[in-house]
Amino acid sequence: MHNKLIQEIIQNVIIRMTFSNPFKKSNEFKKIVVDKLDDEYRVSKYTSTQVFHQNLKDDDIHNFLAECFTTFKQCDGKVIKGNYNIRVNKKGNVLRRFTEQQNTNMLQHDRSKNYILDHYADMPILKELKIVSHDNQIRNDMFDKFKQINKYVELVDDLIKKDNPKKLKIVDFGSGKSYLTFVLYEYLHFQKGIELEMIGIDLKEQVILDNQALAKRFGYEHLSFIAKDINEIKMNDVDMMISLHACDVATDLALNKALEWKCKYIIAVPCCHNEVYRQMKSDVFSKMIDHNIIKERLSSLVTDTVRVNVLQYRGYQTQIIEYVDSDHSLKNLMIRARLTHHYDEAALASIHELKTTYQFEHTLLQLQNIK
Repeated sequence: MHNKLIQEIIQNVIIRMTFSNPFKKSNEFKKIVVDKLDDEYRVSKYTSTQVFHQNLKDDDIHNFLAECFTTFKQCDGKVIKGNYNIRVNKKGNVLRRFTEQQNTNMLQHDRSKNYILDHYADMPILKELKIVSHDNQIRNDMFDKFKQINKYVELVDDLIKKDNPKKLKIVDFGSGKSYLTFVLYEYLHFQKGIELEMIGIDLKEQVILDNQALAKRFGYEHLSFIAKDINEIKMNDVDMMISLHACDVATDLALNKALEWKCKYIIAVPCCHNEVYRQMKSDVFSKMIDHNIIKERLSSLVTDTVRVNVLQYRGYQTQIIEYVDSDHSLKNLMIRARLTHHYDEAALASIHELKTTYQFEHTLLQLQNIK
């Protein structure tokens, strides 16, 4: 019954076909996405919690699409010449609409650049942010923002890939409007198939209410948000702590929680390093810190160096990476850490040397009782 339509779709050169709304609610797969690559098709089959991938050759695609049309009520397709909107009723009758439009295979373009979010069209948060258009394309004026989001997910993925965890409990301090939290949840849960419990924490109650409503609308059952002060948070078995742009000592409060919980992974992007800036003195480098701009930059580097040394002293393998998450923000430093239980005693000597040279106290040192 669908042979003629399927032949037409294939002849028009498939870019992406998305099948959804199965006839049977008990159907294992809730959605199937078919993407055309250079010489084959990639199929992504979505359950309620996971995604499974397989590749099909040209000879196999006709029968596979026929099976999809008997399983799902809805198909939204993109081909080189335009877009399909197809509905199948219980009797098998097909209602179809085709809109002519010259499309390009953005997925192949993205894959050539190795973007980790190659399922961007299936991420509702990217449409909510208007990064992905209603016809499932990355908007030209938002492509830089997409690359920034992609880079963030890439950095998190790289941190955990050695362990290949099947289950993660993640706490995101100062989650704010949380678009990165939503994207990371979508990637780790649906694309990587990781069983997640993810909690965003912020002081702004209205922001938390908005995030809760959005998570409910997207059907993200294991993503929650709470309005609470960091000092009031009591949790167990947290695997990853994320803290993006927590101002000044708020980063130290977050890092201290991660150390208390013995988190396996830590992601922190500090900002506003005022504590050390206000105290910094130096007999050796007095001419440098007479200049406020130099003093500001130096105090930021000293502050984050102390943080990294504390993590190394407490058994973490650490990295500092240059990171930008906004078109309008300066480049920041991201601290990535993974618990290896290799306790670096030399890091303690480095902390003492920095304190002696620049004459300051540091909140994380006090919280960790490091003299």
